[in-house]
This record gives sequence, C-alpha cells and structure tokens, in this order.
Amino acid sequence: CILVVLWKEVLELIIWRLVNEKLVMQGKFDDGMLEDFMKFYNGLMKEKKNEAIIYIDSGGGFVHTAVSMISIMTGSKVKFHTCALGTAKSAALVLLSHGEKRFAVPGARLMFQDLIFVSVGKVDEVEEQVKESKEVSKSFIKMFADKTKKPITWWIKKSKEKETRDFYFSPAKAKEYGVIDKIGLPDIITVSSVF
Repeated sequence: CILVVLWKEVLELIIWRLVNEKLVMQGKFDDGMLEDFMKFYNGLMKEKKNEAIIYIDSGGGFVHTAVSMISIMTGSKVKFHTCALGTAKSAALVLLSHGEKRFAVPGARLMFQDLIFVSVGKVDEVEEQVKESKEVSKSFIKMFADKTKKPITWWIKKSKEKETRDFYFSPAKAKEYGVIDKIGLPDIITVSSVF
C-alpha cells in the first residue's frame, strides 16, 4: 500500500513537471510568444519553482521579444535551461545561448545572422532608424557572443563569409563554438542530475 501511494506521488510529480516546468516555443518570436513566456514565468513564480526548460523550434523573430525573455531569464532566480528541438535561428539562437544549461538534439539546425531591419519614412526618419538599427544589432550580437566561446568579430565575420549572410551550423559545431553545452535532450524529470 505504501509503495502504491509513493508511486502515485511520483507519477503526479512527473505529470506536473511535464506540464508546468517546460515551455515549448514554436514559431515566430513576437508579442504573443512573449505573453506565453510571461504566463509560464508567472506560473513558475507562483509555484516557487527554481528550474524550468524552454524547448525551442523557431526561425527567430522580433529582437525586442528575445531581449525581453532573456532579461527575465537572466534576472530571475529560476534556472532556465534551453534546448533546440528543430531549428533555432537568429533571435531564437540568442535565446538558446542564454540557458543555464544549453542543449540541442542531434538533428537540430542552428543559424546565426546579422539582424534584418526595414525602415520606411522621410529621409531624416530613415537615417535615424538606420542608426538605431545598427546600435541594436551590435548590442544583440554582443549579447549572443558573450555567451559563446567566440568574440563578436568572429560571429560577424562568419555571417559575412556567405552570400546570404546566414551562417548555419550543426549541434556539434554549436558545442565547439560554445553556443550549447550538450547534444541531446535534457532529463526533464531530474534536471539537476543531468549536469
């Protein structure tokens, strides 16, 4: 009877963790994704959880969304671990790099690129937007480079070596570059035992 009760408690804990201690981020980094992230974070705080996993499968999106999520991750007492499942491109790659422990499954594809901005308006307005875009781009790339084993100049050079300026790489290369710590999935039941 005691074994059944303990098993039931373990099963309930496993189910709770599967539902509440992970977040799957698919699609474009936008205001809707930020809202989902905030709900997830608020739930963690309400339950006084100190670890969570963010699974990423995204082609990127808005810089301000990624910066907001990273600010919460780095300023929180919660240890956010990250894992790339399918793709982690652009802003999604930067978020991946900010996990406490960072993972990518063997088949994941990762992509670094300089930021893309579109400006419309009067000449003076466009010039100001271009100036601001360059500052945001430099800051965002530095935020990423600081979490890797390569300097900002290395990342910019790599992205400019290709005509498309999109620099794709495998999880093995991501580990070599210091973007991730481990190839594979994190153990979502006993996260702390993985490390």
